[in-house]
Amino acid sequence: MMIERLWKGPRIARGDEGVSTLEITIVFPVFFAALMLVFQAAMYHYTAQVALAAAQVGARRTAVELGAGVPQATAIADGRTAAVDYLVQNGGSRLRTVDAQAPGGGLTAQGQIQFVVTADEEPLPFIPPLILPISRTAIANPEIFTHG
Repeated sequence: MMIERLWKGPRIARGDEGVSTLEITIVFPVFFAALMLVFQAAMYHYTAQVALAAAQVGARRTAVELGAGVPQATAIADGRTAAVDYLVQNGGSRLRTVDAQAPGGGLTAQGQIQFVVTADEEPLPFIPPLILPISRTAIANPEIFTHG
């Protein structure tokens, strides 16, 4: 038994059945992957800016305390604590590990304070495990308070 079409006019998509479904199954994953890559890049940029701000906070705190006569080791420890606190508050759950350090004892040859903040950004949940390292440096001059 053969079923006949009721309307005998030309078919619009003769031989193209299922092409839309095929296009969607190919194009959608590529588009979705590109979109997630853009989101990941935006999150990386945000986290890098937070790391830079944390390094600046740590360097600034250390510079102010050194200028106020606080011993260098204590000033560096306070600056490190301030930087890590800032990073944890503003970086939140996007960070895996956080470290702030003042290399070379905290002072450069020019007498400036240098702070380096390093962190590992956690990728978005649906992206394959990819740990993105971030390292930002800030330099500050010690504050010298004078009375006069």
